Amino acid sequence: MNAATGLAAGLLTVTSALAIAAETEIATPTPASEHAEHGSAEPASSYSIFPYSHVHHGHGDGMWMFEYRYMRMNMKGLLDGTDKVSASEISQSNMMMTAPAAGYDYMMAPTDMTMDMHMLMAMYDVTERFTLMAMLNYLKNEMNMVMYMEGMTEPMPGMLPMKSSGVGDTIISATYNASHEWSFGLGLSIPTGSIDEKGAMMDGSPKTRLPYTMQLGSGTYDLIPTVVYNADSGAINYGGQGMIVYRTGENDNGYRLGHRLELSGWLKYAFASRGVATSRLVYAQWGNVSGQDMEVDPMMSPDSNPNTQGGIRTDLYLGVSGFKNGWLVSGEIGAPIYQNLNGPQLKTTSLIQLSIMYMLM
Repeated sequence: MNAATGLAAGLLTVTSALAIAAETEIATPTPASEHAEHGSAEPASSYSIFPYSHVHHGHGDGMWMFEYRYMRMNMKGLLDGTDKVSASEISQSNMMMTAPAAGYDYMMAPTDMTMDMHMLMAMYDVTERFTLMAMLNYLKNEMNMVMYMEGMTEPMPGMLPMKSSGVGDTIISATYNASHEWSFGLGLSIPTGSIDEKGAMMDGSPKTRLPYTMQLGSGTYDLIPTVVYNADSGAINYGGQGMIVYRTGENDNGYRLGHRLELSGWLKYAFASRGVATSRLVYAQWGNVSGQDMEVDPMMSPDSNPNTQGGIRTDLYLGVSGFKNGWLVSGEIGAPIYQNLNGPQLKTTSLIQLSIMYMLM
């Protein structure tokens, strides 16, 4: 997940894992929350920080779980609210050519973007009810831009893709399993991701501060309370999760990413002794950037404007997972079914998640 923040996107976007019924060795996925992570090109740090809610049924003192998870978000085309707009309409230099462009005062416009997130997670069951988790992120973002000159129908040559990569924000959390069905968690996002990434936008131009959607962290300590309901009925597992990413203050560059609300529900079916088909629906709502990085010109592109960072998105995911000898392998493919962005912003077109988990009892 909103920029890569920065992604955690930035994500905002927050952890959903699969609970394993060890007694029967059937993988029973639990919560799924998405760091989002990763709507539009919101800072990765604004994505769900827990791509799969690692809240799970405790199996006793001393159990360890380790997971590697890969997430990709693809974005292409622009939305303002729910309306499609073209890159030529956004560019300020093309303002005199088409009437719709009169409302946009930007020099450039994004055309597409990819956001990749690699996550390493470790969980430890302190007791059957109390679990600790730590998650490290590595982010890689790339966005293409265009600029139209007045009177021209083709964009200017020489534009360079914006790129950023590196360590993102670190998350630690604690979960309390109040009952077989209900779990409550509290996470803390630690600002280890850079908010000072720079790059050149054209051949021969100097490097400048990249826009909010290309930064690797939030720059703030963020609280992440979570509540999960998870139940089984024969071979069917179902439930829901609610999560908030609450930004606690302004970062060193003079701004704060928007708070994030995420609600998800899932239905999973064990079609074999070690296989599970999964489906889930995720609703996310995140706010605009508050404040402004004075080294980022809000007139340069919509990604540089603090007031065009928020939005609402609902995603549908379908996937499958398999479990054997302590190993759990899963994959999901997702796509938005609704987007309403405080645009103009890049719209999300597809989402992919792959994970490998190992349980050490």
